[in-house]
Amino acid sequence: MPRALPERASLEQLRKQAKDLLKAHANRELYACRILRRLYRFKDRSDVQVFGHELSLQEAQHALALEYGLESWKALLHRAESAQKETYTMVDDKGRSDSQVKADEEAIKRIQAEPGWKDAMKMREELERMASVTPASRWKNQQLITFLVKAAGIAHKGGLIALDGVSEKLDDEFLKQGLQLTVDGADTSIVREILESRKQTLVKELERRLDLVITGLDSLSHGDHPHIVEAKVRAFIPPEG
Repeated sequence: MPRALPERASLEQLRKQAKDLLKAHANRELYACRILRRLYRFKDRSDVQVFGHELSLQEAQHALALEYGLESWKALLHRAESAQKETYTMVDDKGRSDSQVKADEEAIKRIQAEPGWKDAMKMREELERMASVTPASRWKNQQLITFLVKAAGIAHKGGLIALDGVSEKLDDEFLKQGLQLTVDGADTSIVREILESRKQTLVKELERRLDLVITGLDSLSHGDHPHIVEAKVRAFIPPEG
């Protein structure tokens, strides 16, 4: 079933989605396969076969158009452009009309006037200080739990908007991407699908690295020739492209 085009989809957002799909294919993220199978040449291919073929930006754009139920990238851009013209007169870089920008600004002002906003900002300062003291990629489980609980407290008092920009302080790409998608209001099922796919990729990379170390040390302990050791461990490195 085709995905519904976002109500205020902009051309910039669609171009970014196509580039993200191209990157997801390069990173072997499984959610990309589901979308790419809409292309005829990937229709009956396995995940391994999809990842084994090169993908152009044009193909990623075409697959995205098919995902939205349109026959071509040009048709998708035309649909988004037409929707914008029908709904808005002037739009900002996020695809919002002047009236929508003003409405959003008023909504933010109302949120900021709420009693919990100042508390949320104080908690946010603590959260950002936590990320500046120790990089998120080096947090132990308890620190990660503390971060997530504090983030929930901030959202409870000031809404998700109070967390906008916090992801930029994080160097852990998995946490950073998940938090930003959540703050942006992405559908929870899409967020989970993207993160689950990314998780599987990370797990496979870690397993490959650990197996490489085990094999190398085992070969070393058996007194294998350096060329043999190299041949064994290089088998764990996937071919480029």
